[in-house]
Amino acid sequence: MKTTNVAILAITVGLAVTLFAAEKQATAPPASSPGTHETFKAEVLKVFSATESDAVFRAYLVKWKGQEVIVSDPLVSSDYQAGDTLSVLAMNQPFPKDQAKPRLLHFVVSPAR
Repeated sequence: MKTTNVAILAITVGLAVTLFAAEKQATAPPASSPGTHETFKAEVLKVFSATESDAVFRAYLVKWKGQEVIVSDPLVSSDYQAGDTLSVLAMNQPFPKDQAKPRLLHFVVSPAR
């Protein structure tokens, strides 16, 4: 189980670090276009956290465009509480290898600037 959790965390961290480098905001693209992103501020509705030994998980429930979504903090770089406002990076990406699947949405805590 630890190996699976570490692998999932490593993949999430790799994706988040790669996508944090993007600077421009964008709108939702057609299905065949490359990934885009946008940043927004949201109120924390609920905090999700877990620990095991010295490992930590943290994520937040927020509203985005009228929908409740989970915002991951893969680097555990924040410690928001319910009612706090956080900055979120929303990523809209094509399915890997151009497969005809739905586009993928990812939400991560945006680093403080």
